[in-house]
Formats: sequence, C-alpha cells, structure tokens
Amino acid sequence: LIAVNKLAGDFGIVKDAGYAQTWNEMFKGYRIAHKAIKGGFFRQVATVGTLGLVDTNNNVEIDNTDESMPREYQPLVKELELHQLADVGIQEDLNQVNRFDTGWGLANKATDFVSGLTHRLYQVARYVEAHNRLSTAIAAYEMAKRNPQTLKRLKISSPIEYAVTAVQHTQGAFNGLDAPLAIKKLPKLTTQYRKYQIMMAWNYGRAMKQAFQGESPEVKMIGWRTLG
Repeated sequence: LIAVNKLAGDFGIVKDAGYAQTWNEMFKGYRIAHKAIKGGFFRQVATVGTLGLVDTNNNVEIDNTDESMPREYQPLVKELELHQLADVGIQEDLNQVNRFDTGWGLANKATDFVSGLTHRLYQVARYVEAHNRLSTAIAAYEMAKRNPQTLKRLKISSPIEYAVTAVQHTQGAFNGLDAPLAIKKLPKLTTQYRKYQIMMAWNYGRAMKQAFQGESPEVKMIGWRTLG
C-alpha cells in the first residue's frame, strides 16, 4: 500500500498514471516476481504449518536469468542486488555460515537444531518480502519509463535509479549498511523493531517537504497527492 501510494503520488499528475495504472503495474510485477523467486509457495506453507519443525528446503533465491526474468528487468534486479535491496536475507545467511562452536557436541547439536528451525521460518518472511520488493521495483520502473518528464522534475536520471529509490523509500534497507547513524549507535533492542516505523515517518516527512517547499508546482502537487 505504501508503494502504491508513492508511485501514484509521484506520477498521478500525468493522465492515466494514477492509482489504477499503479495497481496494474504492481500486479504485473507480482506475476514476474512469483516466477523468478525460488523457494516454493507450498514449501513455505508447510513450514508455517509445522512451525519450522519439518526440514523442508524452502531456501529463497532470485533467478535473474532468461529462464525466469525478462531481459528488460535483469539490469534492474542486478542493481537491487548490488544495493542489497532485492533480498533481505544476506545477513541471516552470513550468520548461518559463522555459527559459533561451543566445544560440546550435544550443545552444538541443540544449537544447530534451533538455528535450522529459525532459518526455515525466516525464509517464509524472506519469500514474502522478496515478492514485495521485486514487484515494487518493476512497477516503479514501468511508471518511470512512461513518464520521463516526472523523472526530470524529481531530478532522477533513469527509470532504474527511480525504481531503486522507490524500493529504498517504501520497503527499506535492513542490511545494517544503510541504517541511520542513530540506529547504529543506540542499543540494538531499542530500535530492532522500529526501523520500519522510522522509515515511514521519514517517507511522509519527505512528502510534506515536497508539498510545502517543492521546486515547482508539479513537485508540490506530488507531495500533496502522497500526503492525501
């Protein structure tokens, strides 16, 4: 919903580029994402149904090849991956590799069991999140490609740059690299479940700034539409 709001707000000043067109592009993006994201819908359902106790291979991967992803979007997906925006699971994968060895076999087995269970449950959220991110990026790319004048008003150079920015603003970057300094310095428990709320406040703060201090009437209208 936040992604649709942003895209319709940014491009709604153009004829036939409002909510209906945005939803159309989002559903198109979901269809493409569903084909490209490997992890198995029914395997994710089985993981949820068994609370992760069943050891199913539900690992999530994005297939950015001709077999699953249209060539037009492959550079976009590659750019998202470079920004660690296409898939939010990279840090969790690194934690799997860097497992702590307790020195006791029984304790290691227990730790491995819990770690595996947590990993499988994490893939479910990762599976959903990857769909949201790819569909948002594809919809943003298509809207930007059709409306180059709006990109100029927003001072964005290309549809790919706009799509990456749209994912950053609406889905967030939870890789730690892009976290605000305040979040990095504060105790982790203080902000662990607050990144998204902070991001949403920032998102609408940006729209408010556009509405009142936009460089042109068109940019002000973008801000007002987003707030509305």
